[in-house]
Amino acid sequence: MIQHKEPSREEITRLAYGLYLQRGAEQGRDIEDWFEAEKQLSKEVIVVAAPIGAIQTGHN
Repeated sequence: MIQHKEPSREEITRLAYGLYLQRGAEQGRDIEDWFEAEKQLSKEVIVVAAPIGAIQTGHN
């Protein structure tokens, strides 16, 4: 099963700061960096294994 990961505030902060540094520490785009970090992190997914017996293969 695949689930979307909810990014934490700390993860967003770290990535937004990294984006800021990548742009050469150009000021005045902090909100843009924050939303871009949220967008990138929201694309991440978690693959969750189903419990044994929960998957039916159709072979009896």
